[in-house]
Amino acid sequence: MVTERGLADLYQLLEDDVSLPEETVQKIACQLVSALHYLHSHRVLHRGLWQNIGMNFDFVIDSIE
Repeated sequence: MVTERGLADLYQLLEDDVSLPEETVQKIACQLVSALHYLHSHRVLHRGLWQNIGMNFDFVIDSIE
């Protein structure tokens, strides 16, 4: 799925059961772990991130609302 900002929506990719190469999945997972570590290290609480993650077409996380 592509949003109005030209970003892929991670949640929708998972819902649509899109097949991604292992390297791409590793790239996305590392970015998510890094983002969560940053939030936790700054004592930021979060919930429901999975439905608000946008990526550019290189699968680089571009936005987390």
